[in-house]
This record gives sequence, C-alpha cells and structure tokens, in this order.
Amino acid sequence: MMVDSFSKPHADRNHIAVIGDGVIGLLTALELLKRDCQVTLLGRGFGEGQASWASGGILSPLCPWQAQPSVQALWSWSSWLYPELCDELLTCTGTDIELMQKGMLWLDAPDQERISSWADEDQCRVECLGREQVSQRIPMLDTEFGQAHFLPAVSQLRALRLMMALAMRLQQFPYFQMKVPSQLRQIRELPSGSMILETDAASLSVDQVVVCAGAWTNRILSLLNAELPIIPVKGQMLLLDGDGVQLSCIVIKNNKYLIPRQDGGILVGSTIESGIDDVEVTEAAETVLKAAAVDLIPALAVNKVRHQWAGVRPGSANGVPYIGRLAGYPSLWVNAGHYRNGINMAPGSARLVAQLIHCEPPGVDPQPYVWMA
Repeated sequence: MMVDSFSKPHADRNHIAVIGDGVIGLLTALELLKRDCQVTLLGRGFGEGQASWASGGILSPLCPWQAQPSVQALWSWSSWLYPELCDELLTCTGTDIELMQKGMLWLDAPDQERISSWADEDQCRVECLGREQVSQRIPMLDTEFGQAHFLPAVSQLRALRLMMALAMRLQQFPYFQMKVPSQLRQIRELPSGSMILETDAASLSVDQVVVCAGAWTNRILSLLNAELPIIPVKGQMLLLDGDGVQLSCIVIKNNKYLIPRQDGGILVGSTIESGIDDVEVTEAAETVLKAAAVDLIPALAVNKVRHQWAGVRPGSANGVPYIGRLAGYPSLWVNAGHYRNGINMAPGSARLVAQLIHCEPPGVDPQPYVWMA
C-alpha cells in the first residue's frame, strides 16, 4: 500500500483545517495533503445528512445544456480528473468506486431547442433517438414520450464507495488528522492571521481554514457573523430490487431518474424539498418516487424497496458554488454551495481551492465562484 512521505519538518508545514466531511471536504483535504500541508479535518460524522453520501452518483448536471458556464467548466474539468482519482483510490485502498460510462437517456427533456447548439459548442455527443431505438436500448421501458436524447459520455459511480475510499486514502498521509464527529463552538482570527478553532473537545490553532460544510456552511460562518446565500434543499431517494429488470443506462423523465447499479439494484431519485434540513424519510416521497419508477418501467411495480434515505443539498444561486477566500478574512476560504452537482464538480472544486491557496495557476477561471455581497 502506498503511503506518502514528506521532506519538511512538521513545524514548518502550513497547517490547514478543513471543515466538512462530505466529498468536497475529503477531496479538498486530499489536494492540500498532496501540496505538503498538514491537514486537520473536522466534520459532523460520516453519513450525517451530507448530500454526497445520499447522492445517486451521476457525474453530470441533470440538464447540462441548461447549466451555467461556470458549472459546466468545473464539471468538464472534474470529468477529466475522475479516471485518475479512480485509479489512485483502487491502487491505494483497494476500493473500486464503480466508475462506469453508461450514458444518460433523457425523455422529453426541457429546453430541447438548446440541446443541439450546446452539444456543438461544448463538443458533447448527443444522439436523438426514435421510439424503436429507445426500445432496443431498454426493452422494458414502457412510457409515453415525444423526444429522446442520449448522452453517451455521461458516467456514474457509487457515492458511498467513493466516500469510504477517500476516508481511507486520507488516513495514509502522516500529517493528517480526522476529528469526526466534532462540534465547532467558536472561530477566532489572531492578529498574526492564524485561526483558533474551539470545538466541543479541544482548541485547535491553524494557519488557514477551508469551510466545505455544504448545507451547513452558514452555521460555521455565523460564528464570524458572516453568511453566504446557501439554503438547505432536502432530497429523498429509493433503492429498488432490480430483479427481472435490465437497465443499461441512466433514464430521466420529468426530473425523476433511474440509475442502474452493478449489484443489480436500481436507484430512483429524487425529491426537491427547499428549505428543509432534516433527513427524515417520508411515505409521501416513497409513493412519488415509486410511481415515477413504475411510469418508466411498469415491471418495477412488484419490486421491493430495499432502502430509502435522504440528504441535504447546499442550494445556491443558479447552482454555482462559492470557491475562494471569504472577504474580510485573509485566512478563511470557502468551497461550498454545489447544490445538486457536488459529486460531479468535486475533483475540480477541490483542486481549484487548493491552487488558489497556494497561488498556483488555476485550472479554470476562479472569478465566477467569488461571492460579491
């Protein structure tokens, strides 16, 4: 198993606290460790409502042709970074995150007149399929639709496997500490520029802080009387038994989707419950999601629900995340507000904030992610 070694003494390292143990926080910690930093990660505890643990793992915005250019830039960059990350995690932890390029089929997609021009501009392949071609691809699909568009380059992964592999990978670095669960009580900035973090268990002195707390980012920033326009948006999902049903790709209709898994299960998502930050599952959501699945593939009517869960997404204006230094706080950075695109923008977002902290040339233009109050 590969373990990274460092040349600088411990005391000379830039000590950075990463607040948030979702995919954005874990990948940000990994990027900083690879830049010779000492990293302490603080979080709520794995699986505690983070959007990334609840994610279906689609590595694309649901309607990429409607996404803001800044979202498309991070998504495109992340798509290029994911295969290398997948190989690293498999080599270093033995975990296969099940990165697969199965494609995504949209039925009666919104804003269809924009799709072809978007595909030409971004050089993304889109196939317009007739009903017979759709039936050949997914024989059990039986639903009313007018137009079908297939995006063959869209990939997917198992979010839970990704999170577990990242946690294992981080533990292999000698200058990494994870303090989870951890309740942050106070943040103070010293005249020297260093930061003091008071938790329920201890006091921590660090050189810089990166807040990657997703839907709970403002709970952290409120300790400094700061705020970003991030709101919680709850989403519920189902995992159905896939017995007797073959599904070759992601299928979306009316913003509800089916995702095939390697273990034979079929994910069904998802609800959009704005302003709600609890993770309770409801019978009403189960009914809506099961009905959406059956509308697409009637044979799923007899398939049992294996599991139902909820996560809380960090909603932001137009889905554009906030990445960069927080105005007025030279040692405080933010990487949050990815809404429904946290998984698909995570590698690029983490690398961008690490590049900004270390004054490296950024991989994408950072200006669109700056919060202008």
